Amino acid sequence: MSLRKWIINSRRNDLTVDNIGSKRLGFLQQYGWFVVFGVALAYFLKSKIQPHLDQRRQQTESAAHHKGPDAFMAREEALQAARARMQAKHDEEVQMYAEKQKKEEEERRKAKIDGFDRYQEGKGYRSPLKSNPVQKELLSDLTSDISPHYDSLK
Repeated sequence: MSLRKWIINSRRNDLTVDNIGSKRLGFLQQYGWFVVFGVALAYFLKSKIQPHLDQRRQQTESAAHHKGPDAFMAREEALQAARARMQAKHDEEVQMYAEKQKKEEEERRKAKIDGFDRYQEGKGYRSPLKSNPVQKELLSDLTSDISPHYDSLK
């Protein structure tokens, strides 16, 4: 077997899903406790370092505010404008949703009234759900099986 064919076959074998899963499982079996302790250590260190990072960030923001209050105010105004735009967009979406819900409720109410009117006129009640063609076939099969038995009783 040539070197090229051997490399191609080894790549095919390495890329199978079972092989990848077994490699991951093997890694976790061999180094699982190290991974768990590493994640726990990283979480512990993050919780210890985070307050210092927050304090440093606040100090830099405070220093930037004292150095250039105009830039700070411009940034705050831009943030307020962005929030106002987002709030306006949200309010518009809420209004459109409420109108849509009101329209659907009105259509449901009209459908119920029409159904009741049909019922009062003696036309019967029609289900708003459309019947399934498969159910129609099953019903026709059942009635065709039943009809010969009724003929024999006459």
